[in-house]
Amino acid sequence: MNTTMIAVNAVNTAVAIQEQQEAMEANEASCMTYIRSFDRSITTATSIPEKQQYARCVELVYPEETVPAFIGKALVGTLILVLIASIIIGVVLNYGDMGDRVMGGFLGAICGMIIWAALTALAFGLIYLAE
Repeated sequence: MNTTMIAVNAVNTAVAIQEQQEAMEANEASCMTYIRSFDRSITTATSIPEKQQYARCVELVYPEETVPAFIGKALVGTLILVLIASIIIGVVLNYGDMGDRVMGGFLGAICGMIIWAALTALAFGLIYLAE
């Protein structure tokens, strides 16, 4: 591939992205007009396709912010890892008889959960402040 073809492809890609963005903006503008003109007083008389179009426009103009699913999985995974590590640390650090080791495991698990919750709250707080 020579440099001319690469340049032409780059320009075509940029033009396509620009056209797509303009189409999205035009669609959003038409949806704003549709939302403003939608008469809520006669919603019982409107047809189902009109209500569906109104719902699509509301979803496009006012998207719902959701938390990605991987964050929940990551939180559960880190909690399990912290629990396992804290139980092992609690058992290893108590060199007494078996009762002390069991108590060390329970205390390690409790301390691990508290530390995990504090660090998770700190992380989400920092993320919230950064936005």
